[in-house]
Amino acid sequence: MPLELLGTSGCHLCDAARTIVTEALEQRSGHLAIHEIDIAQNSVLLNDFGTRIPVLRYRDHILFWPFDVTRVLEILD
Repeated sequence: MPLELLGTSGCHLCDAARTIVTEALEQRSGHLAIHEIDIAQNSVLLNDFGTRIPVLRYRDHILFWPFDVTRVLEILD
């Protein structure tokens, strides 16, 4: 199951979140992928998360910004 990073283009916080998630994945063994989802392309996601992006989803975990590498690693374990 990939990590889902919900955001939108032009979002500087989403860029920062991508960097944090990438760093966390580099520290962790395994082959997880980041699946980036542009909420502007999905009215349900836009309604649910429009003012709270970036959001990281993995299995039954949802992380709202701000988060750090340590927090990302916690939900991966």
